[in-house]
Amino acid sequence: MLTMSTPQFHRQMICSGIFNPKFEVPKRSGKHTIFAGTLWMGGLDAGGNIHLAGQTYRQTGNDMWPGPIDTILDIASSPVLWDKSWKVSKAEIINHQLNYTNSEYVVPTNIADWPGFDPSLSRVLAPFADFNSNGIYDPQNGDYPYILGDESIYSIFNDYFPHSETGCSALGVEVHREVFAFDDPSNIPLNNTIFMRYYVKNFSSESYTDFRTGIWIDFDLGNAIDDYAGTDVSLDMIYAYNGDSDDETTSGYGINPPAQGVYFLNQTLSGSMTYDNINGSPLGNPVNCNDYYNLLKSIWLDNQPLTYGDNGRNPSNPVTTYVYPGITDPNLYVPNGAWDESVAGNFPGDRRILGAIGPFNLPANGVITFDIGYTYSRATSGGPLASVAQLQADVAALRLLYDSGTLTGISDAPIAVNEVTLSPNPASEYFTVKSDDKNTFDLELFNMNGQLVHAKRNCRSEETISLRNYDKGIYMIRISGEKGIQHKKLVVH
Repeated sequence: MLTMSTPQFHRQMICSGIFNPKFEVPKRSGKHTIFAGTLWMGGLDAGGNIHLAGQTYRQTGNDMWPGPIDTILDIASSPVLWDKSWKVSKAEIINHQLNYTNSEYVVPTNIADWPGFDPSLSRVLAPFADFNSNGIYDPQNGDYPYILGDESIYSIFNDYFPHSETGCSALGVEVHREVFAFDDPSNIPLNNTIFMRYYVKNFSSESYTDFRTGIWIDFDLGNAIDDYAGTDVSLDMIYAYNGDSDDETTSGYGINPPAQGVYFLNQTLSGSMTYDNINGSPLGNPVNCNDYYNLLKSIWLDNQPLTYGDNGRNPSNPVTTYVYPGITDPNLYVPNGAWDESVAGNFPGDRRILGAIGPFNLPANGVITFDIGYTYSRATSGGPLASVAQLQADVAALRLLYDSGTLTGISDAPIAVNEVTLSPNPASEYFTVKSDDKNTFDLELFNMNGQLVHAKRNCRSEETISLRNYDKGIYMIRISGEKGIQHKKLVVH
């Protein structure tokens, strides 16, 4: 299993500090596949001006700050109160559900401090089960965090202040990110994966067009100076692998080194781009706002588009948005042949790569959500390309689990539980849940962003819920009874 740290994981993987790598895999091995990673996002306002947040190592400044965007009114206390993450496990939640009525039970700090409803902001931050439906997060009365996976880390940050790294105008967005993982030694790909769910809300008065979001990764696959990077278009994935069969030095993985992938699960990868750690070159480090936005669009710093083949800058070759896709871009592979770093004749080295989605329209108060997987794979023989093949097979299998709803709790697959029916479905003003079991059950209603919008405990065999305050769309209902848990989809129209 990969290591999920506490607030340090948040700062390294989201705010990209300039410390030692923290993405350790396998757990307690002292080996790392990623040095730093972060979220990039940018778009155009009505006047065509770029608004963008994108950090690398914070060597020249910050583009993001901890906490909800509301806390800008209290600049002095915001970093102190919000520079942290909330780490909760499913085991802790189950124990809380079983024991919260016990007079000797003490609510664990990570459950007690969960950022549910914040009275100072008058809004819910992180999703939670509100069984008494009072809108307040009160775990002493049975409320608990709603998390994904067997263990979860929740964090909140924003880009309100002037951007001293990219020099871009602020977007005015608030970002919620949940990192989650599963403890399942029987499923090696799942056990070697960390997932992230992002929720980005535009709190500004601007409506952005050509809005793009990217995950920027500085891969350091053990020994940092002998890596290759690539793109698998079919899996919406960027990845890194060793440039030779032996990952040398004490920090390296040795013979048959692994591959590390980062991929979008519910969005289509629209582009990928690499650049070198040099200054003053169109293939080098971004310097100004236009540079960062260009990279999100697979355009070099001198405004030349990425082209397929060679070093990606041959104007005689067709324009593409995917760098080093191997044979996974059928539109260009069939007439032009495979294109990867080895074919291009590159020397292995220290690799940075950006995977992007979009473009979108992000209106004022608009929201974009997306899920990402980070999977480590290692073949037992065959060298680095065998590990790439193993990674591709592992990610394909995980995508099937995700699409079935198994990883996020949204599934139509029946589980051994009371026979439960919903009617009407689709519904408009109300719906009724009926169970053939005389025992009570708990009911939770989630929107497609994974946010809990209604919960009720100890429901009887028939329960009617009003929908007058809910938006149209698809919802997931979670019914928990003595026989187990069942999920149903509800369409509100």
